[in-house]
Amino acid sequence: MAATSIMKKIGLFLALIGSTLLAASAQEVPDEETATTVRALERQWTEAQAHNDSGALDLIFDNALVYMEYGRLVTKGEYLSRIKSAKPQPVLEQIVMEAIDVRSFGNTAIVIGT
Repeated sequence: MAATSIMKKIGLFLALIGSTLLAASAQEVPDEETATTVRALERQWTEAQAHNDSGALDLIFDNALVYMEYGRLVTKGEYLSRIKSAKPQPVLEQIVMEAIDVRSFGNTAIVIGT
C-alpha cells in the first residue's frame, strides 16, 4: 500500500513538472519589430485615453476586446462609451509609462508593465 502511495505521488510530481515545462516552452520571445509595434500601440492607447479620443481607440482596439475595469468585464463598446463621457485629462506629461515587457504566445502578445 505504501509503495502505491509513493508511486502516485511521484506520478503527480512528474505530471506537474511536465505541464510546467510545456507551459514555459509555449512562451516565445517576440521579434524586436513586434515588441516595438506593441509598445507604440500601448503609448497611442495612453495618449488617446488621456484625450478622450474614442475614434483613435476604436482603431487601436479589436472588436473582440474584453477589458477588465474596476473588477468588471466590459466590451469594446462599453469601454469607448465610458471614454467618450469622461472628462479629458489635459496633463499628459503626468502619465508616465514605465518599462514594459512584451511576451508572445503564438499570434497573441501580452504586455506586462505599468
